[in-house]
Amino acid sequence: MTVWTIKKDAQYRVKLQHPWVYRDELKQAPELPYRGAPVELRSETGDVLARGYGNLTSKLAFRVLSFGSFTGNPTSQEFVLYKLTNAWKLRKRLGFKGSFRLCFGEGDGLTGLVIDYYKLDLPVPVQVLACQILTAGQENIFRAFPELLKILIERANEQGLTNIAWDRTAVIYRNDVKVREHEGLKKEEARFVQNLKDIDWTNAPIILNSWNWNETVRLHCDLYQGQKTGLFLDQSYNIHSVLSFMTKFNDKKKIKILDICCYVGHWSAQFSHWAKTNNIELEIDLLDISESALKYAEGNAKANGHAIVRTIKQDALEDWSLEEKSYDVVICDPPAFVKSMKDKDKGLGAYVRLNTESIKRVAKSGLLVTCSCSGIVEREDFDKAIQKGFLRSERQGQLLFRGGNAWDHPARPNFPEGQYLKMNTYLVD
Repeated sequence: MTVWTIKKDAQYRVKLQHPWVYRDELKQAPELPYRGAPVELRSETGDVLARGYGNLTSKLAFRVLSFGSFTGNPTSQEFVLYKLTNAWKLRKRLGFKGSFRLCFGEGDGLTGLVIDYYKLDLPVPVQVLACQILTAGQENIFRAFPELLKILIERANEQGLTNIAWDRTAVIYRNDVKVREHEGLKKEEARFVQNLKDIDWTNAPIILNSWNWNETVRLHCDLYQGQKTGLFLDQSYNIHSVLSFMTKFNDKKKIKILDICCYVGHWSAQFSHWAKTNNIELEIDLLDISESALKYAEGNAKANGHAIVRTIKQDALEDWSLEEKSYDVVICDPPAFVKSMKDKDKGLGAYVRLNTESIKRVAKSGLLVTCSCSGIVEREDFDKAIQKGFLRSERQGQLLFRGGNAWDHPARPNFPEGQYLKMNTYLVD
């Protein structure tokens, strides 16, 4: 294992168990036999601080898999299986019945790896592992141990985490993300490592926990070429919070909602299920720039309740023709407007504009549910953008509660970057 030395004035973050070390923080970094090779990180005095993998092609040169004087190999198959099995156990203990994020990179101690677990509602049970391998180190691990996921499924069956066998498990690599290029890796087309016959992956029926966590709902999405790994799973806690609040405090028998940047309609499908459960008439307007997303969203909202659903195809940052003060609930859940520091000012401007227009559409005493999934945008920045939205719309509001990552997207206290998702719910005057 190659030994690297970190500069004295940079080692405090590693001692605080932050899992990243940048190239310019290294004092000595001998060349590696290959990108993503195992590395032991030491202080200038020779103390072992961490083990993981390195890549001098990337500015983020070292990623930690284990801290302290761990003497094993954290890039071994057994180490990765141990981490993945523990992550699965946590999701089950938290009450996930259907689909969930199985591995959330640093949050589960496996930096550079994202795995979403999907359970499909089909006559014969099927499960899917949708993997994003984001770093050279993780790419090496999965290349070196091609049976890793098969063994994981076998162990999960033995331990009662799933009752679906390997031969009913599909594995798809969704390495179609630009971030891989920072590691010297190619952005790839989506591809199946293990496929199953007679399944339409472009219209897969995914099982998710319902808003009340007692039942399940079904959403159709494209697991092959849909955004991220086909579905955004990170809003389940925020949906639960908003609809639990409305169950207690809503006094209306008819509600109209606007779902902005709806994608495949997770928010609206859950609202539809909630309205049906509580015998409430529901009208939903879905707004998105993607025609295919709107088709999924419309079908999902209708399938989970009795809502009247309309679609609006437009860019959310263009001028709106929607009537002001006409919606009881406005959900504003845009894609990440800020993906790098150079985009921050422009992205914050987009949040101001989008929230301004959203606030204008909320009926008096209605709710604004507004979100940001831009990790670079800190909560204070997001709050200020919303504040400007209220000022520009000439309205006032009261912050009722906040939200964040779903329970299957755990973030460690020593890694604040993992706490990327923000949700604020306001009562609008």
